[in-house]
Amino acid sequence: MKNQFYLQLENRFRGSEQQITERLQQYVPLLEELEKNTSRVALDIGCGRGEWLGLLGKRQWQAVGIDLNAVMVESCQKQGLNAQEQDALTYLTSLPDQSQSLITGFHIAEHISFDSLLEIIQQAYRVLLPQGVLVLETPNPENLQVGTHTFYMDPSHRHPLPPQLLQFSAQEQGFLQVDIRRMNGALKPENEMAFGDHIQWFLEANLDYALVAQKKSGVIAIAQLEKIGESESHYPAFYAFARGYVEETHQRMVQSAQKQAEINDHQQQQMDDQQQQMDDQQQQILIIQQNQTELDAIKNSLSWRITKPLRQLSLILKYYKQFGLKNTITHSYSRLLNKLGARVLMNPKNTQRALKILKYTPRLNTYLRNRLLTAKSKQVDQQAFTLDSPRALKIWQDLVKDKA
Repeated sequence: MKNQFYLQLENRFRGSEQQITERLQQYVPLLEELEKNTSRVALDIGCGRGEWLGLLGKRQWQAVGIDLNAVMVESCQKQGLNAQEQDALTYLTSLPDQSQSLITGFHIAEHISFDSLLEIIQQAYRVLLPQGVLVLETPNPENLQVGTHTFYMDPSHRHPLPPQLLQFSAQEQGFLQVDIRRMNGALKPENEMAFGDHIQWFLEANLDYALVAQKKSGVIAIAQLEKIGESESHYPAFYAFARGYVEETHQRMVQSAQKQAEINDHQQQQMDDQQQQMDDQQQQILIIQQNQTELDAIKNSLSWRITKPLRQLSLILKYYKQFGLKNTITHSYSRLLNKLGARVLMNPKNTQRALKILKYTPRLNTYLRNRLLTAKSKQVDQQAFTLDSPRALKIWQDLVKDKA
């Protein structure tokens, strides 16, 4: 692969120099611990564009970078950085024992064969001081996007390296404390209910991981080590969240279904009650109609007609108890007169005869007219002078009008 092409590939897909420099700031806590010792000698394998070399130089480290890409080495040298075009294993083999405080390799482990990687780890263990540290950062295949897609954007990549494999390899070469720190990518959402954000976090978190191998345990304080990325994969946390979210969603669905069932039962009960009321009303109507039919049959019966005087007598006695003898006689006389007048006036011939008679009985004529005109003002019972026949009533009104 042409060196210039690979440089452009790095610029396009790995990130700009500024972005990589910002990511490398995560390792400052590690440098702060190592800087407590007098020696600040470092080797950066696969130095690339020199972002890490520049950061070390600002902190007064004696850092050397090696890379097989001549264009990148030249770019580093133009920046005043100590970079050489060298093979990593060859250069490490040339270094004396316990001569380095720090050996780093950012995204180089995935570019070489596994046997060569084991040799580099072995040589790094030999070259490091007792308080020395080896750092290897590589794409994290635990991330689905990395393991299935983005890892292969670089055609010089050989194969992904699971974190546990690289950790085991360093332990087998003699490093006493080997930690895996997962880093870069999306941060965990704060909103526990934003499931879409958690999906994005699941796909974009922990894009890389770093192997931090200490030749001697406790060189890097745990508090400082915890500042570098995360120790655990984000997958278990996401799975726990997803399980809880699904269970909670299922619970809400069950509660919603129960609530809807209660609403349906309540509505059905209301409908049943309304139907029952309608049935009861219909039953009452049938009873009323039946009673009316029976009542009509009774009224039309011979016994009803025979007992009519007794009922009238009962009404007179009831009126007598309530209003006294005088009012009872007056009321009975008025009703009798009304009915007699109605009977007479219903027949036209009788009407003509009655009118002729009234002409010769001025006292009766005056009495009847006064009763009709003064009934309301004297608050006399309205039934005292009531004509059942509309025709009779009209004749009386004409009669009163003529006499007025």
